[in-house]
Order: sequence, then structure tokens, then C-alpha cells
Amino acid sequence: MRTVIHIAAALVLTLVSAEAARAAKPIQCTAVPKGTISVDGLRGDWGDVSALMLGGGYAKGGDKSRWQGKADLQVKFKCAHDAKGTYLLLEVSDDQVVRSARYTDREDRVELLYPGPRGKLRVLRIHPPNARYRRGRARWTSRPYAARKIKSSIIRLKHGWAAEIHLKGGSVPGYGVGTPTLKTTLRVVDGSPEASDVILL
Repeated sequence: MRTVIHIAAALVLTLVSAEAARAAKPIQCTAVPKGTISVDGLRGDWGDVSALMLGGGYAKGGDKSRWQGKADLQVKFKCAHDAKGTYLLLEVSDDQVVRSARYTDREDRVELLYPGPRGKLRVLRIHPPNARYRRGRARWTSRPYAARKIKSSIIRLKHGWAAEIHLKGGSVPGYGVGTPTLKTTLRVVDGSPEASDVILL
């Protein structure tokens, strides 16, 4: 099966303002047969879904003189949907995964920002595991948390981490079951001391 993801978006390697983060982009997700994708950390069932590559491994501000290879910060992003919901796969290459026990906003993370009711922003925040803190977490940053409607598997990789997310029907305001289009902004934050980068899609 040949699949394509069409994304109308701008890629910026910079710190972003709250107003920029509200400029959500339509992301077309690939339709897959029901049961194709299992959220279990095994990523082989994503083979027929095309990937969008974000970043280029550049350190803070896109400074090529500090490039340490693709492990610095690079993201592979995939999106799919079926009759049970919408699925996201993020594979983040990073030479240093910054985490603490508190899941703060000063650490490595991915954020999906959705326009919510009455203009409020709805943020799904995904924190990775690292060598010390072995469990990642995916949850909304404000009520309703709707934790039962989010299934996730977040794992360590040799140089970074990966997250599979299943957004079940009704877990995202304004979206039904298995919607083919999400209006969202993707932020990938590298919180390492050497490079506090944000990839904005």
C-alpha cells in the first residue's frame, strides 16, 4: 500500500511564542485497516505509513558549526487513523535526553497543541524516559485530562526515544473517531543545556 502524508506547515528551528503556537496546521493522516496498528512500542506495523522528517541535527539556533550529527535533534513523525481512532508515531533522535521525576517544562518533550473551546489552547504533553527515569508519560496539561482516552507506549532508543499514541474517539475536542485531519501544532523541545531548541510544525 502506497501512502502519503500531506502537511501544510512551516518548519522553524527557534524558540516560539504562545501566539505562534496557536497557529495550528491541518495534518492529513493516512487511513489504515482497523487493527493494523498496535500501541505496544513495536513499530513494524507502521511500515506502510510515510514519514515526515523534521530537524537536521543542528544545535541551538540552527548553528551548523555545532552540529554533532543527526543524534543532536531530529524527528520522524507519522500519523494514521482507522475506525478506532487516530494514531501518532514520533521517533526523536537526541544525543542527551533530559528528564527529571517531576515532568517539568524545562525538559525534553513533545507537545501537540490544539485549538480548544472558546479560544483556549489544549496541550497534549509527552515526556520521554531516559537512563535514570525509565517511564515516559503522555497527558493533557489541563482538565479534562481524559487519560482513559489516550493510550501510549513511550520507549527509549539507542540515541533518543519513541512514542506511539492512540487518540481514541472524543479525546480531542472537536474531533470524532479516526478523523483523517487534525488541526494541531507540533512542538519538539530539546531541553539539554547545550541546546534549548524547539522544532515547530
